[in-house]
Amino acid sequence: MSTPLTSKQRAYLRALAHGLEPVVQIGHHGTTAAVIAQVEEALVAHELVKLRLGRECPDSPEEAGSAIGRSSGARLVQVIGRTVVVYRARNERPGIELTGAPAPRGAPRHLPEGKATKRAGPNRPARTIPPKGSGSAGRRTATKKKPASRSRRAQPGIRRRPR
Repeated sequence: MSTPLTSKQRAYLRALAHGLEPVVQIGHHGTTAAVIAQVEEALVAHELVKLRLGRECPDSPEEAGSAIGRSSGARLVQVIGRTVVVYRARNERPGIELTGAPAPRGAPRHLPEGKATKRAGPNRPARTIPPKGSGSAGRRTATKKKPASRSRRAQPGIRRRPR
């Protein structure tokens, strides 16, 4: 099994799994070889799989999730009630790219000033971080005040109705 997920990676995977419906349901026989084979197939197809444990399942959700993780090489993402979410990246063409991977030791935590933060594309110029002390960073710009609204009486050409 590979390295454990960071909290940011787990949060990202939980967000992706939020809208998923359970693909595999575990019944009264518990975590059997057939269930693990079904989870394997689902992981190959989807990478991120939500499982539902029935009320009659003898295993606790934590036990079932860890057993499936050990046997299939998947990582346990989340356990909520009787629902378990597991993740395993595909070897060929992974569909989910984990964000928040730890930076290598000694790498700067932020970009130096004046370096591009995003790549330039055909329809998008590169965004850069302005050097300190330049531009209007931190300064407020003057905005025009809206003219005060006049009352109905003060507007020219409008007469007051007699009562």
